[in-house]
This record gives sequence, structure tokens and C-alpha cells, in this order.
Amino acid sequence: MTENILNFVEVKKQDFDGVEGLSFPNYATLSPDGKFLYTASLGDSAVAVFGRDTITGKLSFVEFQEDETDGVDGLLGAYSLTISPDGNFLYATGVGDSAVVAFRRDSTTGKLSFIEFKEDDKDGIDGLGGANSVSISPDGKFLYATGAGESAVAVFRRDITTGKLSFVEVKKSELDAVDGLGGVNSVTISPDGKFLYTAGSDDSAVSVFGRDTTTGKLSFVEIQIDDTDGVDGLDGANSITISPDGNFLYASGGNESAIAVFRRNTATGRLSFLQVIKDDTDGVDGLGFANFVTVSPNGNFLYTSGGSDSAVAVFRRNKTTGKLSFVQVVKDDTDGVDGLSSVVSLTVSPDGKSLYAAGFGESAVSVFSISDNTQLLNDQDQDIFTIISKGDKARLKVELTGHSSQQLYELGVFTVDDEEGNIQGIAPGAAGYAEAALKRAKVIFSSLANLPNGFNGDLSSLLEYTSGDHLRFYLVRNSTTDSILAGKAAFTDVLIADPTNVKIQNLGNNGFSLAWKDSSADFQDLVANIQATDEELPLGASVQGQQQGELIDLRNVTQPVKAEFKVNREARYNNYVGFYQVVDESGGIDTNADGKPDILVGQPGYLEAAIRGRVAGIDLTVKNQRTATYVGTFEPGSIFAPFIIIYNTPDIFLDEDTKGDPAVYFPFLGANSDQTDHIRLLGNNTFGFEDLAYGGDRDFNDVIVRVNLSIT
Repeated sequence: MTENILNFVEVKKQDFDGVEGLSFPNYATLSPDGKFLYTASLGDSAVAVFGRDTITGKLSFVEFQEDETDGVDGLLGAYSLTISPDGNFLYATGVGDSAVVAFRRDSTTGKLSFIEFKEDDKDGIDGLGGANSVSISPDGKFLYATGAGESAVAVFRRDITTGKLSFVEVKKSELDAVDGLGGVNSVTISPDGKFLYTAGSDDSAVSVFGRDTTTGKLSFVEIQIDDTDGVDGLDGANSITISPDGNFLYASGGNESAIAVFRRNTATGRLSFLQVIKDDTDGVDGLGFANFVTVSPNGNFLYTSGGSDSAVAVFRRNKTTGKLSFVQVVKDDTDGVDGLSSVVSLTVSPDGKSLYAAGFGESAVSVFSISDNTQLLNDQDQDIFTIISKGDKARLKVELTGHSSQQLYELGVFTVDDEEGNIQGIAPGAAGYAEAALKRAKVIFSSLANLPNGFNGDLSSLLEYTSGDHLRFYLVRNSTTDSILAGKAAFTDVLIADPTNVKIQNLGNNGFSLAWKDSSADFQDLVANIQATDEELPLGASVQGQQQGELIDLRNVTQPVKAEFKVNREARYNNYVGFYQVVDESGGIDTNADGKPDILVGQPGYLEAAIRGRVAGIDLTVKNQRTATYVGTFEPGSIFAPFIIIYNTPDIFLDEDTKGDPAVYFPFLGANSDQTDHIRLLGNNTFGFEDLAYGGDRDFNDVIVRVNLSIT
């Protein structure tokens, strides 16, 4: 499925709109607050400064700092940049001067002021010959610069107050058992600061060093070499990056137009090869002479620049496995894109909203917005879906679109631990799998076989997950998830999606259709559309779908809530539905207003406490095959549970005579006299009730209550 992740916004070019210092830009980076962008310009031997609009991502030129101008020195052939974690200092390498240059940053204006430069073979400094890549440790105390001309990494201590550098040591290829630094041109440090990694283009290798976090010194650990021990994609290795969680490393191999993927051992720093992605293979495009890789702040995407393709390729990351799947390419002079000629460097804004690409061949910086859309992925029409969002949370919308069977079905979804569908080591189809699945499941909605007049059955539900969760769907036949987990129905009534009982159709626009086969032969017993969405969850629905979660949760609300009810009925009995306040999802009732449960589900007096604690003014009844509407108010800060009184009203419980009192049923099975499920979730804030003991005919249409909630 094609995804439009990057969308072209604008381009800034040398000598246009007052822009200077951008001739042949080789590197771009953003300040930690995302308000300023800086480029290292090889042709101008300069650092250019741009202000960034944090809403639109657009750039405005501020200034440039040029070698041998206003006291600046060491910037000949400005090559690479890094900014200290506190944002107060910027460091640039000058490949022509074999130097590292330090600037102080004005965090308000973005402007730079020259501090000093450290040059190879001066003052005891070694390893900066052909200085190119530079990186700062997460604690800000040390700076590491690579010298391609010396196949070396130079280590400096940083004064975090002044920004000045003092030389510590150098590591060179083929000295002290160090290997893989030939033509070294990229350096990065693990998020925990314990390991440093380099890419050596001449050696087609990635080298691993341990870091002493106190002294900053390095110790060689290992080397990963192209075409050795199964490793592929490192020929001409020229850029490396590590995922935000520290579990994976990605390297671009320019000579192979490839990306190599490695798993990191976070304890030892060592790498194990996982995957290679190559240009013009399996639909991949835009990796021609791949020369830069970076991962989005949330870890969902990897972006690669293809210099010879003048393109940026976008890959989706599986956060669990680290593997990549190609989703998009944007190319220069295509679909309005401009400025990507011989693109060499990429940077993503800290808020994840924008990507900036340095186009070496056009002396330009291209600006792209990054799509906010939540994505729902289903690889190769398997029965496992992955939901992805730019933020931590992702939402799913599910709509019932067909139901041909006379059986009732409850549709649910559960998370699995990986793309193979395993749950805590239990494989799909193995003993105990269905029970493990239902224990972590959410109910989406239930279909009904016999709809009351006035109820159209257009059921839908919104669910929220953590971005990156793997999901699998299931049906419960003529029962409920709650009943099965309570031992009132058999696990044989659970149909977990697989190719024998579900057909999956790609609907486009990031949606899929699930067509189920149970009693019929045409996969039409239940049909539902699922789609990732950026819609907000309805008010009150946050715990709905959880076990015995037919509740209205207003704990995070601080103002009274208006409740508009629509009530339908298909039943002989004139039943009564109300709501009562509970302390938490387990259903305990607070009787003395101290915020703690005094009567728990199943304890004596629970029914009476619920009736006494019912919400005044919400008394729901309706004539058979009619529709009734009501308006009531829920107070903020609590959970409210529905209950049904069979063929009577709360008044009958006002006397002390309990003989002949009617049955009352709650969402909590332990509170029901028959220990049976009597309330189904039909959709967000929509509840279906069964009024007969022990499940009766299990039609759950005896009363249907739909409520729309809004802050008053």
C-alpha cells in the first residue's frame, strides 16, 4: 500500500531570497528546540543559519558564518555539523583545514559567534586529517570527530560551560588492533552513551567501540565487513544511525545503493546482521548511491538520501524486529519537488513534523512536511495488522457493514507480540492460545439478529492502541468474551481470524474489509471495515471493550456531562435501565463518600447500594418497538455502570420486603444472581440488554441504549 509520508513544502536556494552561504551544502541539522536549521556548505566554507516556522516547517534565512571572515577560522570545506544537547554550542568540521570549529549559539536568534578551532597536528592534536563527521556524547561532555585522511577518530573533552575542546586521544585503523576506519566518514553514539560506531567507506565496514563514559576514551570491540559472515549492503559504507530505542543500527552502502540493518546487543554493543535493502529490488526506488540514513524521532520511519537518484526514500520500521519496508520515494523535478539534485544529507525536526534535505547539486535545502496520518498495515493480506501513528498513540475505527447470519456475533481484537501472532511464547493454534488472546482482548461491537424498530444497526467503535502494536481479530459466536472468560461458554465458540474464516480486502485510503465465514459459505456472516483514524475517542468510552467494561468513564472530566439517550426495545417486558456510580473498573461502590469501595461486586447489599446510588433523572424506559429519548446529567470524575431492572422500577426496592423483588442485572457477572452476562457492548456508548435469566434467548435487543455525551 502506497503511503504519502513526505509532502513537498518549499525550497531555499543559494542567491535567492537573500540566501547566502549555501553553496554545495553537505550537511544539515536542527537545533534541539526545532527553531533553527544549520547547513555546512562545502563550496562557501560556511555555516548558514535559517529560522524555522515550527507550524509550517518553512525556513527564513538568518545569517552565515564564513571561513576567514570576522575572525572565523577552520571552516575551509565545511563538511559536517553537530549541536550540543543543551543547544548552546554548534561544532563544524572543515575538511580542507582538518579542523573542528566551535561556535556559541544564541538560542533566541539562532545566530553564531566563533569561539575557537582545533586543527590537526597543532597543540598535540591528532586524527583530524580530512575531518568530516562529528558527534557529541549524550551527556554533552565529549566530542568525537572522524578524520578520513588518517582513518582515525579523535576524542575531545568538552567544557559544557564555555564550549571549548581539549584533546583526549585518537584511535587509528590498524593500530592497537583497531580495524574498519579506512575512509571513515560517519560517527554516531548509542543513546545510553556506552558505545560508538563508525562507517568506513574504504573498508566497507562498521566498527564498534566501547566508550568510557567518565574519560571518553574508546576501546575497540568488533568490525562488521561487507561480504563477510553473511553481511551485505556495506560496500562504500558512508552513513550510520541508531534507532531511538537503541536496539538497531542502520548503515548506507553507497557503492551498493543499499541499506544494511543490524540488531544491537545493548549490553556488549556488538552487531548482528538482519536485513539488506537494495535499490531496484522488490519495488525499492531512490537508493541510487545511498549516502545518508536517519530515523524519525518516534522510530516509525527511516529516511535515506539517494545521491545519484536525487531522491529521498522512505521506509517504515518494524519497531520489534527492526526490519524495513519501502513505502515512498520523492525525486527531484517530479511532482513539483525541487532542490534534491545530488542530495547528501537529511534531518528530521524534533517534533517529527518536517524533513529537510540538503541538495548538493542545486545549492539548496528542500523542505517536506511529514504526514500526520495514522496508518494501518496488513502485510501480504495476512490476518495480523499493525497500527502506526506519528505519536505514541494510534486509533482504529471499525464499522459493521454487513451481517447475513441469524446468529449473534461479538467482534473483538487483541494484541500479539510479533508479526507471527505469538502471545507470551504461545503460538497461534497451540493449546491455551485462545484464552491468552481473550484475556488481552478488547470487544469492538456486537451484531444483532433482530433489530428493534427505530434502531438502524449502524454500529461502529473507536479503539486506541500504542503505535506499533500488532493486532489480530476474532469473533465470538452466540456468546460474549465475558461469558467465555467466566466459564459460562466454551472456547469453541471463538473464531480467531485466519485465511479459512476471513477474507481481507484492501479498501485503499488506509482501510481494509474483514468478511467472516462461520455458518454460511460466502464469507458474509459478518462484514466489518477497519481503518486507522485520527478521530478522538468518544467521551466516556476509554474503558469500553475491556473485560466487563460496559461502562462510562468520566474520571478525566472536570465539568458536568450532558447525556442524550436514545432507547429502543424488542421485548415483552417493560424494563427499566439506569446508571449508578462505581469507584473503578472492578465495580466497587463507595457508600460513605470517601472515594474508596465499601461494597464489592458479589458482596451482600451490592444490589441495594447500586439502586440507592443510581443517577437521579436518568430513568430509561420505552414501549415495545418504539423509540424514546431522554436527557440527563452525569457528574464529572467518576465511572458509571448501567443496570437493568426486569419488568419493574426502582420503587419496588424502597420497602424492606424483598419477596417478589425483580431481577436486576449489571455489567459485572459476579453481581448477577445467575452469574451470566446480560449487557453487551454494541459500539461506543451503545449497550444491548438481555432480560431473561441465564442468558435467555441471548438476543440482547430487549433494551438498547445509545448515549451521546458532551461537556455542558
